[in-house]
Amino acid sequence: MSADISYSALVIESENASIRTAGGLISGNWYLWSNGTLGESVSIPAAGTYEVVVRAYGSPLGDIWPEMELSVDGVGVETVTVDSTEYVDYVFQVELTPGVHTIGVSFLNDAYDPGVADRNLYLDRFTIIS
Repeated sequence: MSADISYSALVIESENASIRTAGGLISGNWYLWSNGTLGESVSIPAAGTYEVVVRAYGSPLGDIWPEMELSVDGVGVETVTVDSTEYVDYVFQVELTPGVHTIGVSFLNDAYDPGVADRNLYLDRFTIIS
């Protein structure tokens, strides 16, 4: 199944994403507690530059914050450091052709130190804007 971006923006709530390779639901949002991907197949009507806005926050281990990667069809587009303990919008620009594409958000650098800290990525939603 794919979502259709025939409107100016398509919002995909993390808990409703059809691709979830790790993590679980916490407080109504998706929590990646290990390296994994959250994503959705999306029908793109026209070629162009699209904005993907990912609303996320993280928990660090030591001074190292979660690394989050945006991918299109399984290929990494851009990686950012999620260095906030409150939700922040991370904005990406991607060139897309018409057709169905898989848009994914991945957590890349999971780590855990028992009794000390646990590096994790928390996702609220991602929005694709034409």
